[in-house]
Amino acid sequence: GDRWVADRMDVTDSVVIVNKLDIAKPKQVLAMLQAASALEAREYFPVSATSGEGIDALVEYLISRLPPGPKYFPDDEISDLKGMVIGKGGLILKQAGERARAQLPEGVYLELRVKVDKDWQRRAERVERLGY
Repeated sequence: GDRWVADRMDVTDSVVIVNKLDIAKPKQVLAMLQAASALEAREYFPVSATSGEGIDALVEYLISRLPPGPKYFPDDEISDLKGMVIGKGGLILKQAGERARAQLPEGVYLELRVKVDKDWQRRAERVERLGY
């Protein structure tokens, strides 16, 4: 299947990801990477989606290849338009904040505020506003 897909696209700027690093033996991973090398992709990453091994290197590489995105707001503007479900006890919001802060350059400050919209699940227009 990999060869079929590779034959139908320009693979010179593609990435091959070999998964199951957590359960495969090193020789099996090496064999898969050697087989994948025939695809002539730009980069190859062995990873484990379960344990997370190799994911940091993959994400770092992918981010390095992305062009800077557009600025959606001026530096001094605060927005309350990015609605999100914060999770039980604010866990999802806390995790999102921690991950976002880890990616910000030194000296950049991220403040997260919570605005409670009571019973939003029972109000169709509120659910739609959140993208559900």
